[in-house]
Amino acid sequence: MSGWSRSFLNPSLVSALEAGRSFEEWLGGRIPGVDYARISADQSTRSAVLAKGREAGTGIRHQHEENIETADAFGVAIVRFYEDNGLTAAQPTVVRPAFVEVVDALHCRRTTDGHPVQALVATERERVWRLAADFARVRQALTVTEEGLFIERQAVFDLCSTDSTGSASACAEEVWRTKERIERHIRRRAIDGGTPGGRRRFGWLCPDPRSGRKINMLRDPDEWPVLREMIESALRGTSWNDIARKLNAREIRTASGNRWSGATVRQALTNPVMCGYRAIHGQLVQDPTTGLPVVGQWDTPATVDEWQALVDLSRRRGANRGTRLTNGSPPAGQEPRSFRKYLFSGYLRCGARRDDGTTCDAKMGGCARPTANNPDNAVYVCAALDCGGTARKMSVTSTATLRRSFSPC
Repeated sequence: MSGWSRSFLNPSLVSALEAGRSFEEWLGGRIPGVDYARISADQSTRSAVLAKGREAGTGIRHQHEENIETADAFGVAIVRFYEDNGLTAAQPTVVRPAFVEVVDALHCRRTTDGHPVQALVATERERVWRLAADFARVRQALTVTEEGLFIERQAVFDLCSTDSTGSASACAEEVWRTKERIERHIRRRAIDGGTPGGRRRFGWLCPDPRSGRKINMLRDPDEWPVLREMIESALRGTSWNDIARKLNAREIRTASGNRWSGATVRQALTNPVMCGYRAIHGQLVQDPTTGLPVVGQWDTPATVDEWQALVDLSRRRGANRGTRLTNGSPPAGQEPRSFRKYLFSGYLRCGARRDDGTTCDAKMGGCARPTANNPDNAVYVCAALDCGGTARKMSVTSTATLRRSFSPC
């Protein structure tokens, strides 16, 4: 099986030593540890097509980045990085040189450079071992002294506990871990600015394996002008439904070949990919070092200001899409999640009083109903960004009465 292995000192440690600082000064009271990353098959080596769109070692790099974040959270200083790329851990006949070196370093509590280490950091235990024999080697190395630690996914793993999980539970756990691994991979690709996957979006070209073009990466010369017209029309105040009617009248279909509706127009134009941003689980993907939204590498039909204006327009129209606000402004980098709709969503008007004495009068959207455990949950919440109006009780039945008398609790 093809693959490669290597290990290297932490670049910050190298810089400190070159500057004349001692190892203890660089350590600064932190726990010395090592980082191990492994991947069974590097995507860039699977085919020439994949190699065109993926840098070699990307998966290994992503694991190192996560391990650094975990180490910082636990006060661990990564002394040396180890990696086995393109090497499986499920075959007893496959030798992983970096794994052997990690075990030796932990067993001796010292790297080949003579630096002390006592902790092992990895994204998950399956990256370190798959076979019982390898687990035994890791456990023996880390338990030579009491201070040995193995940290995975922001948690300390108990190496001394016995694993009596049945095969069914093991399979369920593996499925869960695979899903979590995919989600972490998607997040890391987004941080790298990778193109958004999934189905083709209106305005972008489909993938081309021969040239290495990815889906939703380059503009479609036929649909791009139409997408731009939709943005400009919405910014002029045209309703979502009117835009959809005009598109259907011109027999322009969505990327899936369906007719447009007001909802599909709004969803397309308020998607952060319009300006190069990505959102995962309702939050904009941010650069870990700067805290700013990551700008993707695909063609974008709108500027950030235009996209934000479309999002604000959607909220003002009572589309019931907005993060629940408590201070009048959304959390940094967070994009909205949908309100669940109830009977009067979009019809109820907020009666909260503003600082200037006026009434908010914005549309209210369905939220979470009160339950036995959470009796204070609001049924409806105000969609306005600068208002925190909520309501839990209803004693009127007509929309007209609701518009006049409904007020926050």
